[in-house]
Amino acid sequence: MFGQEPQQQRALPVRRHTFSHFHLDIAPLQILLPEPGWLALEGPDRVWYNPAQPDARGLAAPVSRLLEEIQLNNQR
Repeated sequence: MFGQEPQQQRALPVRRHTFSHFHLDIAPLQILLPEPGWLALEGPDRVWYNPAQPDARGLAAPVSRLLEEIQLNNQR
């Protein structure tokens, strides 16, 4: 994964976000890499988002809530 083997993986609870015409079920996986995930940074199909320094792209509401939850759990 991103050129490295994960040190740790943890499945987070599945959550559902409902739009007007469909449901989006999100099954997040939190991964700890031994080195910074430089290969996971910006690319044609992904972007590195730093919640401490949000950019103009913004985030979808379910993604924003997921990141907030992860940050709160990591502070404990």
